[in-house]
This record gives sequence, structure tokens and C-alpha cells, in this order.
Amino acid sequence: MKTFMHSVAVLGLCFAVSTNIFAGDKEDALAALNKGISAFNSKEYQTYLTYIADDYEAFTGVGTPLLHMGKPAWAAFISGLGQLPSVSYQQQQNTVRVYNGNTSLINGYFVFTVVGKDGSATTQSGRVTTAMVKQDGKWLLVSSHFSPMFL
Repeated sequence: MKTFMHSVAVLGLCFAVSTNIFAGDKEDALAALNKGISAFNSKEYQTYLTYIADDYEAFTGVGTPLLHMGKPAWAAFISGLGQLPSVSYQQQQNTVRVYNGNTSLINGYFVFTVVGKDGSATTQSGRVTTAMVKQDGKWLLVSSHFSPMFL
């Protein structure tokens, strides 16, 4: 019985390890997105920007209709947020599609909260579509489009 229990424990451990080792492109793309979000929420903006492609474009579209073109423009926008007391971004109910093993589209819902220097909080929410490409084995964000929810 003791040998049986050890075998079950080893089999369970192997299964747990293999699910991480053999994660698919969908899981890898979503994991990269979530790591970028975590770095953003921790105000580790230099780490966050390592998940952004050089030719990144983003329509913020909720509070402003601006199109940020290129990583430097996005970095400048993000840098401005760093001056605020609190900024957080949550993304949920994601669907992930991968094409040709190197392009992913992720749709979800977001909540973006900013606390200004005066202590007032502003929350924006809506839908987001994020495109990612795998470059040199790493998933990078190449495009994001944020839009408000309609009632």
C-alpha cells in the first residue's frame, strides 16, 4: 500500500509539472499578458515595457480617442501615470485565439482605476482587444484597442 501511495504521489507530481512544461501557445500568450499587467500594477514600468513590441499601437478610446503609435509614445504615456498615487488595471473573462503559432488575439473586459494627486478616484471600464506576436520565442503586445461599454 505504501508503494502504491508513493506511485500515486509521483504520478501526480509528474502531471503537475508536465502541465506547466507543455503549456500551449494560448496559455503562454495569456501568461505573458498577465505578467505585463502585474508589472504595470506594481509600477515596474521598465519590466512592463519588455512585454511591448517596438511598433506597438494602442487606442485608449475610453477617456481619450488618442492613438499611441510606437513604444516610445506608449512609454511616455505610461511614465505620466507613474506620477499618480495609484493606478491599477484588471482584465478578465479573456478569450484567446492563436493563429500560426505566432499571433494571438485576446478579447476581454477591463477596469482601469486612477487615483489623482488630490485623492479622487476615476474608474474606466470596457472591452479590450489585444494582439500579440511571438518574437524570438517571447509573446509581445503589438496592438491594444480599448472601448467603453454601451448601455
